[in-house]
Parts: sequence; structure tokens; C-alpha cells
Amino acid sequence: MSPIAMSFLLCSTLTFFAWSMHRRWRQLALGVADPDFDLSPPVLLQRIKDVIVFALGQRRMPGYRAAGIAHIFIFFGFLVLLLRSLILWGRGYDSHFDLWGLFAAGTWLGDGYNLLKDLFALLVVLGTLVFFWLRLVKREQRMTLGIEGVIILGIIATMMIAD
Repeated sequence: MSPIAMSFLLCSTLTFFAWSMHRRWRQLALGVADPDFDLSPPVLLQRIKDVIVFALGQRRMPGYRAAGIAHIFIFFGFLVLLLRSLILWGRGYDSHFDLWGLFAAGTWLGDGYNLLKDLFALLVVLGTLVFFWLRLVKREQRMTLGIEGVIILGIIATMMIAD
């Protein structure tokens, strides 16, 4: 991709994001502040701990067996592949971009990350297959069984296979 096309793509997506966030911020600004909201140091520390344990650590997911494990695969796969996204954005400007040599092929960090990336891409595909099965074969009642979920799973699986 040419740097001009990449710059246009980046500017247009950031503009759309800013427009979308502005609309959402206006809706939030209409609301009334919660009188029970507290950010004192002990409460803030507990909130940070809860984010680490429940959001990043996926604490509740193993309790859901197949769906929970599949969700963990997809979640952590996207965290690992976030670095790949940054590298690919950089390659829109320089086809040999590898984060200034840090993740170059032939280096221990580059080869190690490529192995980890491929492993997690496989785990994400396995996670999407589990959700396809739960949605299309088992017809799990806990889920919204609309077509949107199947389309999103298809997009996720396609992204992993295309990498």
C-alpha cells in the first residue's frame, strides 16, 4: 500500500472514530452524576484490581466450560495480535517495517513473537469454531442467536487465517 493511501485510510478512520465518540460523549453528558460514585484511594485500588482480575484476567470465563475457554482464546489472541496490527500499519508506510528491528525475522524476539502469534491465531480459530458449533449446531439458548454473531465470528476467523 502506498503511504498516501495509508495516510488517507488512517485519517478517515480516525475522523470517523472522533465523530462517533463525539456523539456518544454528548449522550453521556446528558446524564446525571451518580451520587454513590467514589474514587477515593481504597476504592480506586479495588477497581483497578477488579479490572486486572476480571477484565484482563478473564476470571469468570473458565466457569462457562467450552464457551469460556473459547472466549479466553479469542480475547488473549487479540491481545497478542495487537502488536501484529501495529507492525502491519507501519508496513503501510515501509514494507520492511518491523518495529525498528525489534521484531525482525532471524532475531530471537522476532522469531519468538512469530511463533506465539501463529499459536494464538490457531487458538483464536479454534475458539471461533467452538462458538460456531454453539450457535449453529447446539443453538445455545444463553446467546443471542442472530446472524450478526455468525458474521462477526466469520470475520474473526478470516482475519486469523489471512494472517
